Amino acid sequence: MRFNDPSFGEPIEGRRYAVGQEFRAHTGTFNAGQWDYHLHCADQGQRTWTAMV
Repeated sequence: MRFNDPSFGEPIEGRRYAVGQEFRAHTGTFNAGQWDYHLHCADQGQRTWTAMV
């Protein structure tokens, strides 16, 4: 298995917040057995990490 294969990853996503907006605490994973887990994790699995700058 090639872990650097792009088919195993998500596209890069950028965000820019306006004055007054904020990044609130949340998780970037889905609970197994829930409808959204099957929707988002069926092909590529869970996100392994996120970086914020």
